[in-house]
Amino acid sequence: MLAQAAIVFVLFAEPGFPALDVALPLPDFPGAVQVQTVAGLDSALAAPGAVLVWRHGSAFPAEAWPVVECFLERGGNLLYVGGEPFTH
Repeated sequence: MLAQAAIVFVLFAEPGFPALDVALPLPDFPGAVQVQTVAGLDSALAAPGAVLVWRHGSAFPAEAWPVVECFLERGGNLLYVGGEPFTH
């Protein structure tokens, strides 16, 4: 029987980053790995079993898009909170 990778919730939490189309305050996810930079997001999403928790609604840092897109294309999971994903 194959062992399953533990789920690792990765939460983008850069101080001062805006949230659009989502109620404030932003929801908290206890136990999540909090990442405060795009560079940190890249390394955190490389973990087996990673789930990206995006709680900023439609706002996202443009420099993070290649990292997020690559993560999703290779089958990564996304828990999205808020309006239309990744549009602002």
